Amino acid sequence: MRCETCGHVFQIGDWPWHDGSGHSRSNVSVIDDSIDGGPRRFETMGDDAPYIDSKSAWKREVKARNIENVDKHDAHYYQTWRKRAEEERRDTVRP
Repeated sequence: MRCETCGHVFQIGDWPWHDGSGHSRSNVSVIDDSIDGGPRRFETMGDDAPYIDSKSAWKREVKARNIENVDKHDAHYYQTWRKRAEEERRDTVRP
């Protein structure tokens, strides 16, 4: 695709408008929506344990179930913490 004004051939990420010096590249930022530890079932949300694969899906499920989040740490956080603590203990214990 070409600009009708200057004939610039557009590449992916180019702005279609002139900024005074021609066409510039966009600086797009992407916000990560993945859950730490990957998608999994959340047993703390009830007996049916919904499978959640993103932060936005988690927020929708919390709102639908009228749940209030009181702890920001889930099982993955504690599992990682225990593993790190165990590794530190092994490194400090001398035979």
